[in-house]
Amino acid sequence: LSRVDVAFCEENAVFPVLLKDRHLTLAMADPTDLALIDAVAAKAGARVTPVLATESELKGAIAKHYRGVVLEPRSY
Repeated sequence: LSRVDVAFCEENAVFPVLLKDRHLTLAMADPTDLALIDAVAAKAGARVTPVLATESELKGAIAKHYRGVVLEPRSY
């Protein structure tokens, strides 16, 4: 979490899932956004493998892991 700050994650709808051996797994709403992947790679100093996540999953993960808040799921 320290490699990619909360403001960047919220602004770009991304969440760092796992960093191992300078390889970062990054959950993101648009895993085809190569410019964003490159920006995260430079920021984290690691190679990035993107994985798909919904915006609600990303918001929940950011709230829980960066802010210590658990969001209630929406009911429709």
